[in-house]
Amino acid sequence: MEREIVEGLRRHGCTVFVLSDAGAPDLLVGHHGQWTPMEIKAEAGTLTALQVQTLRCVPVVHTLREALGVMRGLR
Repeated sequence: MEREIVEGLRRHGCTVFVLSDAGAPDLLVGHHGQWTPMEIKAEAGTLTALQVQTLRCVPVVHTLREALGVMRGLR
């Protein structure tokens, strides 16, 4: 699922950095000079206790469509 979202965002012209630190968002996504972190979760996935504390203002996406919607909202 993460790979599909990353590849899809890149196909739409986004720069995507995959992050791996515990408590950090999964992705940092840039497009047209605007950057946003994103957390990717499966439909049934839940945030860990650490993620709840550290990702309060980070969009959680489940699909490429949701991720693209977040990026469109930054324009």
